[in-house]
Parts: sequence; structure tokens; C-alpha cells
Amino acid sequence: MIFKSICLAAALLAAPTNAVPSTNSTKLSNDTDEPKRRLGAVERRDLGSDTKSAFVLLKSTGAHGLGHVAGCFEEEDGGFMCFSRHEANVWYERKADQEEILKHFKGWEYTNWKRLDVFNADPEQALAQLNVQKGEEYNLVYRNCQNTVYDILHDESSGFGITANFFAKNNGCYIGWVQKPGGPNIWFDEAIAATEAGKFRSGENGKCSDNSYCASGLTCCGGTCKKKVNNVGAFLVGGAGRALTTGRALNSFVDFGGEEEERIDKEESSFVTGLGGT
Repeated sequence: MIFKSICLAAALLAAPTNAVPSTNSTKLSNDTDEPKRRLGAVERRDLGSDTKSAFVLLKSTGAHGLGHVAGCFEEEDGGFMCFSRHEANVWYERKADQEEILKHFKGWEYTNWKRLDVFNADPEQALAQLNVQKGEEYNLVYRNCQNTVYDILHDESSGFGITANFFAKNNGCYIGWVQKPGGPNIWFDEAIAATEAGKFRSGENGKCSDNSYCASGLTCCGGTCKKKVNNVGAFLVGGAGRALTTGRALNSFVDFGGEEEERIDKEESSFVTGLGGT
């Protein structure tokens, strides 16, 4: 009897006190706000597990030039849950793959993206954190678009699993501390190390901040992508314009006499007409 009691006590001591029940990945739905996993649960990620991907997407022109960010994370079935905080509302939507993600955010005039492929990803915790975010009110300092992306994607026992530690990157990736001064643009550029990064390239008349944001054959001119002008033609026309301007300036300061002045006027008029002027 005593022996059985000792064995029973040993078995109880050996049992894990923080075991987390295994659950299947569940899609987030508008009518389900219950997290599928308790936040703060003991980590159960396997360092040798396959990688999963997450995205951080930037709209550099958002928030009056400070930037606006959104995020996506890969679920168990290979699809992606995308999300973004727009002040009081948290938008979220499933996307099938990277192609669909990039197409969607390009349509929303986002400018840059980064993809982070990490080990130990936990989509269930990310979904649970997304549900938490849905219930929190917007705050300019600690509950904005940047905080929301960070909290859902980081690895502090309540997110997808991307470390914030620069010196202990997860598969070469990290997502740095969110309270970096300067807003989402600086945070995106300086505090996120990714597997792959890219820019959304605009077509003709699309928005741009430099030539790298324009599709092939276009150039950024005044914040808009325009067709490139032939350099030789631009030089010739520009040179002709400068010559005419110089000639008119000289003509206004030097008295060539009646006949000579009339000849200069005729030559200028003929040259402008040849360029398509009037």
C-alpha cells in the first residue's frame, strides 16, 4: 500500500503542470472572438520545425508621411491571415499565398514589403493575439498600427514567433522593438531583418517617391510615374530653348538696326514653327 502511494505521488510530480492541449488551426471568423490558445502559455515550439512565413507591409505615404504598416502570418494549412489597424478598427482577411497578398496591398497603394521565414512559428498564438487586438481601443502611443503588427508577430509567448533580439535572429530574421522613434517608416527600414524584401512598382501615372517605385520604362516625376523621354531629343529641344532665350535676351539689349532685327525675328519664328510651335 505504501509502495503504491509513493508511485502515485511520483507520477503526479512528473506530470507537466503547464501542458497545453493540442488544437487544430482554426480560421478566424467575425463571429468568433474566443482565442484558440491561452496567451502566455509555455512555449512548445520545436527548433527543428519547418519554417513558416510572415509579412510586414509598409505604406510609406500613410499617416502624413510617417508611414502605415500591416502584417500577414502563415497558418497551419499554408494560407495567410492578413491584418491591419485603422484607428478604431482592426481589419483582417485570409489570403491564399504571397502573390495574392502582394496584389491586394498594391491595390491599397502600399509601397514596400518584407517577408520573414522563421522557425518555431505558432499560428495559433498569433490568431489568439489577433483576437485580443480586435477588442482593444486605438491609442496613438501604445495601440497603433505599428504596435498591432509587432504584438501579433513577435515571440514573447503571445505572437507568431519572430524574435525582437537582433543578436539572436530567428533564421536570420528579427522584428525590432516597436517604440523606435520616427514612426513606421523608420521602424520598417531599420528594425526589421527579412528573408526577402521588395517594392510595389507603379504603372504609368501611379504614385512614386523615386524611380525604383516605377515599372520598367517609367521614371518618377513629381511623385508620379511617367514615360521616359528620349535623352537626345530632350537635350536638343532643351538646347534649342536655351538658345532662343539667349537670342531674345541679346536682341532686347543690343540694337542691331531695323533690317538685322527683322531678320533675327524671322529666323526665330521659323525655328519655333519647325519644333511644332506657333
